[in-house]
Amino acid sequence: MLPTFKFLKRKSRFSKDEEGSVTVEAVLWLPVFVGFFALIADASLVFHSQAQMYRLLQDANRAYSIGRITSEEDTEDAILTEARRWSDNVVVDTRRGDDGVITSVMVIPAQDLDAVGFFGVLGRLNLTISAQHWDEA
Repeated sequence: MLPTFKFLKRKSRFSKDEEGSVTVEAVLWLPVFVGFFALIADASLVFHSQAQMYRLLQDANRAYSIGRITSEEDTEDAILTEARRWSDNVVVDTRRGDDGVITSVMVIPAQDLDAVGFFGVLGRLNLTISAQHWDEA
């Protein structure tokens, strides 16, 4: 009878012990924090890619404006060749206006730029980048 009494005493002490209760809360919050960090990572990658693509458009427009590239189609091809690093779904349109402004517009699905796939969950979001440059020729 004596060992049973010690077992009951140990069991009641175990049920009153609160050590480890923080672990349960941390495990419950962990998916929220991981999701938040995934959102931050995806948004950062999308904005970084947007900045790189904007610079690509500026460089191509500059090359067209000084005559290194000779036509709108060649400018679009040069942009598409470089933009294929990010996605195969890139659409580019380049126009030389009557006012002497060269405008290039690139449209790319945002889900092609993210790493975790957060933007794919949100649906078909497209990122549109536009750059203009004066014709210097």
